[in-house]
Amino acid sequence: MAQFSALAMEVAMAAHATHVGAHGSGSAADLVQLHQRVQSNYTLERLDELLPYFDIPDPEIDWGQDSGDALARAYIALVVLLEVSSACESNLRTLAIPTAEKLIPSFKGILYWMCAILHLRPSSNLSLLEGITRMDVDEPQPHEVCASVLLSIGAIDPSLERKILLHPLVINLSLMWWIITRDGHPLVYVLGSRNSTSDEDSGHDPIITLAHRIFIHNPKGSTTAVQTGYVCSPRLFFTRASERMQLLVNLPRLAHLAHVEASALEIDNLQSIVAVVNTIIQTDTQLVVPMAKASTPHGCMKALVSARLQGLFMDSDSRRAEVEGALLKLARDVAKWALLSGCRYYPQIVKSFVNDPATRVSRLLGDFTSVYITPSRNPRYEPFEHLLQSLLGWAFKSPTILTLVHAALQTDIPKIGLFAGTIASPERTAILLHVISQVACLSPKADPSVWPCICDNSNHKSCFGRAMKEAAPSMVCSQCLSVTYCSQNCQREDWENHHRKECRSMRKEYFANRFSNGLRYSQRLRGFHAATLQHSHEPGSPLFKLAKVPIPDPWSKRTDYLGRTIVLTIHMANSLDPISIDALQEFINMTVPLIPKHLAKRFKALLRKFMAADPADHAGQFSLVNGVFYYANVEVNHLALVRRTQTAAPTGSKPAVRIEIDESMVYVGSCRNPYEERGGLEGHPARNYELMYGPNHPGLREFLESGPGQRKQYRRAL
Repeated sequence: MAQFSALAMEVAMAAHATHVGAHGSGSAADLVQLHQRVQSNYTLERLDELLPYFDIPDPEIDWGQDSGDALARAYIALVVLLEVSSACESNLRTLAIPTAEKLIPSFKGILYWMCAILHLRPSSNLSLLEGITRMDVDEPQPHEVCASVLLSIGAIDPSLERKILLHPLVINLSLMWWIITRDGHPLVYVLGSRNSTSDEDSGHDPIITLAHRIFIHNPKGSTTAVQTGYVCSPRLFFTRASERMQLLVNLPRLAHLAHVEASALEIDNLQSIVAVVNTIIQTDTQLVVPMAKASTPHGCMKALVSARLQGLFMDSDSRRAEVEGALLKLARDVAKWALLSGCRYYPQIVKSFVNDPATRVSRLLGDFTSVYITPSRNPRYEPFEHLLQSLLGWAFKSPTILTLVHAALQTDIPKIGLFAGTIASPERTAILLHVISQVACLSPKADPSVWPCICDNSNHKSCFGRAMKEAAPSMVCSQCLSVTYCSQNCQREDWENHHRKECRSMRKEYFANRFSNGLRYSQRLRGFHAATLQHSHEPGSPLFKLAKVPIPDPWSKRTDYLGRTIVLTIHMANSLDPISIDALQEFINMTVPLIPKHLAKRFKALLRKFMAADPADHAGQFSLVNGVFYYANVEVNHLALVRRTQTAAPTGSKPAVRIEIDESMVYVGSCRNPYEERGGLEGHPARNYELMYGPNHPGLREFLESGPGQRKQYRRAL
């Protein structure tokens, strides 16, 4: 703070020198002496000497005349305030409360003279007579000084800080500082000082820090100010956020910061910017659209991918670990913005995150893979797993993105064998391997010619077994666009059985989702998801291997434990414990509240067909499977009757196993926690085990107490 205050005083004295000839310098000289006395020994009496300089003039100053000397004195007085707050913060905390009590009545005058110094021409009631006069400023130093003063006096006492952060004019000033530029760049460390202590390698830019504190302590007021557009448009605000992120990872590109090392870390400022954007879009979800239009997710992720090198080459292991964890957490938050962006912007944002080398999430994961699977660095597990989970979820977004994710993982994730030694975590290595192998196994499903042909006529049994290229072109209902058939006969039959009563509601739901929520879940995407769900049951699929409880053949007699038919819920993009087992009645109880009223009849018909299957005919019995996918910020459930058939094979060869989806239906709802109603993540394996093998199974206790490596033995035994 002392270095910053000295720089601020130099700027203030330079401003005063330009007006000395016209008005004399006696008053300014007194202020300079007061500044020195406050530095050496601060007392409340010296604060009393300072505060009259912030009195609002009566009559008001005619800003059209030369008022430079008065502005220069006010400028120096603000710098003296920096010393007052520094004294209260360092070794005179006993004076903090009485200092705040004296400053609160003078706060209006402080704001008045701040506006005057910034040439905003305030009135006595603190309404701005003119808005921002120039977007690109020649002398940005006063702006940083004013922001620093507000921060520093707010640190004196919480009561004064609340008054500052809640004041409408302070919010507008903060927005102005956020968007104005110098030589086309947002204002960052204008005075050339990073304002950091000797033992800290991350600075705190005053403008960024002030905005962060305002948005955290007053989210509604600050977000409303952005929404109204009085100072700036929401899109411009978000644009400056991403521009700042990219500046902070390359400070030497700014002329006044050319002396800063290229490896300088700005983790605290990066965290503040991401927190500001998070606060805005969580307070008012309508601002997600301008955030996406401004390409803020792309710009912020680009900065984080660039910053990863600053963490890789640090000398201190502990500090490097902190930086790695911080970058992964920030990348996790930015990745979440894609889910909030609505389907209109979701595809291009996700494509950027998986395909663009400058913003590819897998580049971060590739650099920090060894950190993730080394047990000694637990804090990095959660954000790494979240980003890994995001990549897996994005793979189900579309066939195109599946191909891009597969290519990115092959390019960026190093061979696990390099790290999977004795120090590596077997369980976390398994999760990483699962994601890579599942994406690799699914990649052939990006080809539409291998997708199953979907027919929503429940009486048509053979259509689902044929690939798209073998079947006639599908026929989508022209009214609701929500059901599809393989022939006119199937369309007529289903119209009489179900669709006549549901078409109008389906049409209303489809267009409400499309135009109100930006969601268009197409039949093409449904076919792609059906292909991946079908693949999950095929031999060699890695999905069942990841379940913490060994899942036997879904058509085994064990799926009818104690007379209760078992339903499998598969969270297709879950890399932790993706399969949940539910007794049929319990599954029905959980699902009925989620089924739209117009789909209730179709849901009951599908259940009747499942329960009517001959339980003794395990070779061809249906397995009821609920495949859960995530599309943007909604949950898409594919409830399907899956049948296994075996084709004839030459003598001495094993018959080929073929998986068919006999019938399915789709319903969309809000995203749910897959473990919330199933014992939580910790209790989920025990619940699955009891439903699959019974509560008295002798291996239950041993299985739950075993480690990841030992569980393979139980899989073979069971």
